[in-house]
Amino acid sequence: MRIFKERTEWFDIPNDPDNGRLKIKYLNEGEQQRFVAKCRKLSFIFNESTKTSEGHMVPDETMLKEDGVHLRIDDWKNVFDENGKNLECNKVNKIKVSDLNGFSEILKNMIEQLDKIVEKERELEEKNLPDSQDGFPE
Repeated sequence: MRIFKERTEWFDIPNDPDNGRLKIKYLNEGEQQRFVAKCRKLSFIFNESTKTSEGHMVPDETMLKEDGVHLRIDDWKNVFDENGKNLECNKVNKIKVSDLNGFSEILKNMIEQLDKIVEKERELEEKNLPDSQDGFPE
């Protein structure tokens, strides 16, 4: 077992006249699972047959979107507000930018590209690891 360092990558925002760039953070499978588990809320559904309300944990779509954008976008360059001033890369502004038409698809594509990059890097790293016995280097 090996713990890998945190991984980020800069991507150009396609067709952006301001040449905007996003620094995207990679999440491993465990980080993704913890994030999704955290973004749940209790919802009550009335059961007609028992005449009672039953609580169920359901995804909190707003939290998934807003916290997901905040978690994945680590930084940005050339992102401006409506007055042409640099927009600070913080959670509030990330949410504003994420509401722009087409942004979700752009971010999704960047995340998929980063996942592929990291997968190839990990394969190379694992091939170059020294042989080990019982999980310990010889």
